[in-house]
Amino acid sequence: MYNKAVDFVVFLMKLFESDKDTYYNRLIENATLIAINIVDGSVKNKTQFVEKLQEAKGNIRKVVVYTTVGQRKGLISDEYYENIRFKLIELTKMTGALITSLQKHNDTYHVELQHDDGFDENLTW
Repeated sequence: MYNKAVDFVVFLMKLFESDKDTYYNRLIENATLIAINIVDGSVKNKTQFVEKLQEAKGNIRKVVVYTTVGQRKGLISDEYYENIRFKLIELTKMTGALITSLQKHNDTYHVELQHDDGFDENLTW
């Protein structure tokens, strides 16, 4: 059923070739929302953090759909698709593990945010 839905999106995109920019913008927006939800949740209470992590997982699923459509449409190469897929699997596992950890431990939690610019931020509650 999922594949039929993705194929339908690809079919519709053939009608609107000029919407490639919209496609890329939505892909980038949802990828960005993964990080935004993680950071936003990290400064909230535990329950809200879990909710934000679940939102991040929702954004991951949206990116999966956008990349699958992009690959089938020829907008994303097979090699790039596999690279994206690997990164999304890794993010999904990490997010799921953090959700599980937060739900198990009700006392305090510690999050270490690492940025590509070398800046590390530690948050403890």
